[in-house]
Amino acid sequence: MTELDDIFTKSNLDENKRRAKRLFGRMLINLRKSNKIKLYSLLESVCDTNMVDNVIKLTLNDKSSYDMLNNKNDISTLQETLNTVQSGLEIELLCDGKEEFDMYKFESFLKSEFGKLLTIKKE
Repeated sequence: MTELDDIFTKSNLDENKRRAKRLFGRMLINLRKSNKIKLYSLLESVCDTNMVDNVIKLTLNDKSSYDMLNNKNDISTLQETLNTVQSGLEIELLCDGKEEFDMYKFESFLKSEFGKLLTIKKE
């Protein structure tokens, strides 16, 4: 368990990474509140966040999640969500593709997050 003093120690992340991480967290909260379950769950694979020239860069480590998110509609929705958190910023998705999509891990994540609210149908 984390000691109380460890919580208040200075982070070695630079200001841009801290800001990006904070904005990303707020985006996730807004996505969940607005029932954008697909986007919320696919963004679980974000492994790094950074802010460069008013562009929040989200790096995903799962190629399948990246491919599912990297379309005009989803990027537009993410951009709108980011604008509700802070206006004047752009979003960019990147992929390092190190981890393969694990359907069982993803399914157990969905069950733990949403429980009986979500029905998973297998075809």
